Amino acid sequence: MPIDHLMMPFMACLILMMTATTTALAGHVSLRPPETRSSQSILKQSLQREGTITKINVEERTLTIKSDDGKETKYAVAPAAEVTKNDREVSFANLVKSDFAVLHLASANSTVVTRIQAIARQ
Repeated sequence: MPIDHLMMPFMACLILMMTATTTALAGHVSLRPPETRSSQSILKQSLQREGTITKINVEERTLTIKSDDGKETKYAVAPAAEVTKNDREVSFANLVKSDFAVLHLASANSTVVTRIQAIARQ
């Protein structure tokens, strides 16, 4: 019996330490799986591309952008695509080479643009 009385303070101390650690971690660690936590950000990234406009063809409604990694990709712009430049609505014809653009795509692996947000570079 004396051993049990010696173990009780140790066990109480251990339980307090475990509770404190769990409480401290609760504010910093998500219990949700990573794919659930970041699925919206992954989807958002997969529906957007950004870069500098390197080529633009107003008649064909196509443009090519160069991303930060140096890759150039050609996109078709939907006839009903919303186009803004410097936060103002403009026509597709108002875009020029060297504008920075964020392209919103029709679907994850699409090259069809449904919205363009451009910023003029000086």
